[in-house]
Amino acid sequence: MLYDLFRETRMEVCTRCGDEFPECELMPLDGQFVCENCIKGKCDEHADELREDFIAAHEAEFYLDYWWAYLPQEDRLRLAKQAYQAEAGETGLPELEGDFCVDHEDWLSFAEGRLAG
Repeated sequence: MLYDLFRETRMEVCTRCGDEFPECELMPLDGQFVCENCIKGKCDEHADELREDFIAAHEAEFYLDYWWAYLPQEDRLRLAKQAYQAEAGETGLPELEGDFCVDHEDWLSFAEGRLAG
């Protein structure tokens, strides 16, 4: 056991950058041994083949945050209206719509303007 403490650390070469590291600091990825600095680059090489599975594992984040923010506002509005109409049908969601109106900061000035005179 004491011998293990004094044994030389086995060194290996990162197959991406060519730098030498202790064997325990390299990660096996896709049949290669990669250092910490090269892991992202190695993984990024496989983005095309892994993207569908990754997005499926992160659907809400992709569709609701990343993709949604990428769309121009007019496209977001069009898609939101289509989704709302598909969900709410022809009658809409009167309680939700009513709550939106009366809770909105512009409600009183809008209603007063329409009801005046």
